Amino acid sequence: DNRLVAHYEKGEREEPATPARPTAPAPAPAEPVAKKSSAVPDSYEDLTYEKRPFDLPSGEAARRELPNGMRAFVLRNEGDPVVRISARVLGGHLVDPVEKLGLAGLTAGVLDEAGIPGMDAKALRDHLQGMVADVSVAGDIDGHTVTVTVFPADLDEGLRILRAMLEAPQLEAEAFERIRKARISRLEASESRLGAVTGRLFGKLTWGDVPETRRATKDSLEAITLDDLRARLVSVTGPKRIVIAASGDLDADDLAAKLEAAFAGWKPEGVADLVPRSGKNDPVDLASGLHLRNMAVSQGSVRIGGITVPRTHEDAPALQLLSTVLSRRIFNQVRSVHGLSYQAAARFTPDWRNDSRFAVVFQTKCPSVPFAVHLAKEEIAKVIAGGPTGEELARAKLGVDAGFRRSFGTGFAAAETFAGLEARGVDLDYYAKLRAAYAAVTAEAVKAVAAKYLDPARLFILCVGDLESMKAGDGTHENRLPDFGEPTIHDQTVSGK
Repeated sequence: DNRLVAHYEKGEREEPATPARPTAPAPAPAEPVAKKSSAVPDSYEDLTYEKRPFDLPSGEAARRELPNGMRAFVLRNEGDPVVRISARVLGGHLVDPVEKLGLAGLTAGVLDEAGIPGMDAKALRDHLQGMVADVSVAGDIDGHTVTVTVFPADLDEGLRILRAMLEAPQLEAEAFERIRKARISRLEASESRLGAVTGRLFGKLTWGDVPETRRATKDSLEAITLDDLRARLVSVTGPKRIVIAASGDLDADDLAAKLEAAFAGWKPEGVADLVPRSGKNDPVDLASGLHLRNMAVSQGSVRIGGITVPRTHEDAPALQLLSTVLSRRIFNQVRSVHGLSYQAAARFTPDWRNDSRFAVVFQTKCPSVPFAVHLAKEEIAKVIAGGPTGEELARAKLGVDAGFRRSFGTGFAAAETFAGLEARGVDLDYYAKLRAAYAAVTAEAVKAVAAKYLDPARLFILCVGDLESMKAGDGTHENRLPDFGEPTIHDQTVSGK
C-alpha cells in the first residue's frame, strides 16, 4: 500500500513549473516574543490528550447482498487514494481432513502465486506491477482471503482479476512443490523453537484435540497433491461462501454497483453452504498442577494459565481488562524490578468457539524459572485479593478503546471486521454491545473474575527448558519447582511427528 500511495503522491506533485516571482524585500525584524512556559511531564504516563469522540459505524448499513447470494460490506474511506477489496472464502483449517492436515494453508500459499485464465503467474504479476496494483492471499482457520488493491481508475480491471482468482485460478506445479517443501522445512525447524513448542503444548493442555490445536505433519503435507488443492478450491468457492469487504474514496452505492456488475452471472449452485461451527473444546479433562518439557536451551519458557469462557460470555470483558491490569504488574515485577525477562505479560485470548485461554507468559534463564514463577503467582494472589485500582482500570479501558479505534479506524478495517462477524454467524452489533460492556465493567467485577478464573485450583504451570537447570534454581532464592506440585513430564510427541 505504501508503494501505491507513493506513486499517487508523486503524480500529484509533478506540476508544470511556474516562472520565478520577484523576491519581496525582507521584513523588518520582529520584536522578540517571550516564550510561553509549559511544564514537561517527567514520564510519558503523565501525558494528557484531548478526548476525541469515536462512534462505531453500523454493520447493517454497510451490508449488501448481491443477487447471487454473495454478501458484501461496503464503506467509504474519504481521502484514501486506493480501493481495497477482499473476498473471504469460508472453509479453512477447520474442515481439513485429518490425514491431510495443512491442506487449507498450503492451498492459500499456492493460490497467492497463481495465475488467471490468459495469464500465468509471472504475466499476472507483471500486469499488476504495470497498474501499480497488488493481489495477495492469506489463510486462517476459517478460510482464505483474496485481497485486491488498485487505483480507482483501474477498479474494473482489479475486480476482473479478483473474480478470476476466485472462480478460475491457475495453480502452478512449480509453486506447489516449492511451497510444500518450504512448509515441511519450517515445520521441522519449529520442533527446535522454544516458543513454538511451548505454544503447542499449552494448546493441547488447555483445549485437547480440537481443530485449533491440530497441526500439519510431514506425512500429512507429503500426502497432499496439486489436484487436492484444485479440488479444495472447487468445493469451497461459490457466491454463498464468499464475504466481501470493500472500501475506497468512492460513494458506497457506486462501489456496491461495481461489485454487483463484476460478479454478475456467477451462479450459486454447486457449492454447499457452510454452517459456522459452534462446538467447542471438551473441558472434562482439564490440566492441573505442574507440567514440564525438557529442551536443551538456556532460556525457560513459562505459561501459568487455564481456560475461562468463550468471548461472547458476559465475563469476557472483565477478563480482558483483568489481563491488562495483571500484565502491567507482572511486567513490573518480573522485568523491571528483578530483571528476569525482557518480556512478561498476562494474556486473555478471546476465542469464538472454545473456552478462551488466560495465561501469564514469560521467558527467563532456566535457573531463574522457579523464582519468576513465584513472583507471578504472588501477583496473581494480590489481584485476587484486592482487584485493580481505579487508575489501573481506567488505563486498561483506554487501551481497549484504542483497539476499537484500530479495528474501525478506516473504512476498509471496519468493512473487514464486519465481514469477519458475518463469516462466523455473529450479530453485526456485537462490537457495539461489547464496547458498552467494557465501559460498564467495575473494579469489583474485575476482582470477581480474578477470584473465579485465576483460582490456583483452576490454573496449571507449564515450564519448557533444560529440566536440570530449572529444577536446581538460581542458588540465591529458596524457590524450587517441586514447590508448585508433583510434575507431569511431557515428551516430544505432544506436538506431532
